[in-house]
Amino acid sequence: MKKVILHIIPVLLIVMGSMDLFAQTRIITGTVKDSNGDAIIGASILVQGTTVGTYSDVNGSFSLAVSADAKELVVRYLGMKTQEIALGASNTLDLKMEEDVLGLDEVVVTAIGVSKEKKSLGYSVQDVGGDALTQAGQSNALTALSGKVAGLSVIQSSGSPGGSVDIKIRGATSLSGGNSPLIVMDGVPLDNSETYTGNPDNQSNNNLTQNVNNSNRGVDINPDDIESITVLKGPAATALYGISAANGALIITTKKGGKKVGGGVNITYSTNLTFEKVNKLPELQDQYIKGSGGSIASYQSGSSGSWGAHGDTISWDPNQETPFNKNGQLVGKSTAHYIDSLAAFGLTAANPDSLVATMPFSPFDNMNTFFKTGRTWENNLALSGGSDISTYRFSFSSLKQDGIVPLADFKRYTAKMTGQTKLSDKLSASGSATYSNSGGRRIQQGSNLSGLMLDLLRTPISFDNS
Repeated sequence: MKKVILHIIPVLLIVMGSMDLFAQTRIITGTVKDSNGDAIIGASILVQGTTVGTYSDVNGSFSLAVSADAKELVVRYLGMKTQEIALGASNTLDLKMEEDVLGLDEVVVTAIGVSKEKKSLGYSVQDVGGDALTQAGQSNALTALSGKVAGLSVIQSSGSPGGSVDIKIRGATSLSGGNSPLIVMDGVPLDNSETYTGNPDNQSNNNLTQNVNNSNRGVDINPDDIESITVLKGPAATALYGISAANGALIITTKKGGKKVGGGVNITYSTNLTFEKVNKLPELQDQYIKGSGGSIASYQSGSSGSWGAHGDTISWDPNQETPFNKNGQLVGKSTAHYIDSLAAFGLTAANPDSLVATMPFSPFDNMNTFFKTGRTWENNLALSGGSDISTYRFSFSSLKQDGIVPLADFKRYTAKMTGQTKLSDKLSASGSATYSNSGGRRIQQGSNLSGLMLDLLRTPISFDNS
């Protein structure tokens, strides 16, 4: 009798364990269909966060055993939007999946207020959203396009605040004319060219070699106001906008107002603060002072060479005053030793002032002390709202930029107001007004005396530029 009982106990434990296992699982059944009610074959149904899953059969049906603590199912099928289905008390699910067009029906703006599906166009076009421009952190909307459009070259002419930006689509097409694309913002063409006059070969006309880097008008556009930029490439742009778009076109669509859920006014504010420093500077010699052939050249001399005496062989004589240096003129160490010796022995020199002790020479680091940390601070405020019939949007932005070169700065203030209203089922009216005020102090560029960087490189270590 004891042996029979001992054999029954293991059997009971196995049965109870099996019952407990079945109690901790549930069977989910259902169907997967499209928006037309047709069965989807081969849709994957997975328990969220696990590898437990199954596929729908030829009838779109599925059956899946899930654990009691399973909370969500993930349903996927190519060409359909992925769904996440929360599991409730019911063990039966009838799922209907929506089509995912994968951008095939993407709409782009090709002309003045004309929108077309990208797949219906017979020419190359690329669209960049406004979010991609603001995320770049660039104060210039054209600079923010760099690296976002195939075949688009964006080159900033200089590091000067408010400097011009050169844009080319698919390279240069003209040797003598301009190669920049046409810019059209809300149907209004913008002249983004930077025109110089004069012949650079004519030495009497220095307009091209002694000038500052002027802005082109793309800098006046506030990136935060842009909804999207459509880039038209090739002859198609010419067909839409004429010969002025022979090098392509940038079609800029600005943001419009919209009705706020629950009513009221949408208020958005953003601020962006960036700092910039010089990454790398050229290496310059710091051993020889102004002059040539190892000799000392006075500050008043016209010598422009930096191959004078070695820094270890010279000193400053404060007695020999000069407006070019607070430390005085440069003298050789032998002269400096003679002056110091007279003072040490109490001897009287012909000029008593010559008994002033000299100062040891130390080179000036003009290159590293010249540049400073640049700063750009941009603020954007936008108000929008409306109803089912009319909408509005008002925006204001301010940009203050201090460059890495002292005194170089740029400021821009923009204000934009747009509104639209629905007059009837087939007629609507819209309008916009934009104000921009920009300007600043620019860096002198060019050759000889006008070239700031050139003069900085030429300055010998014995001259203090500050």
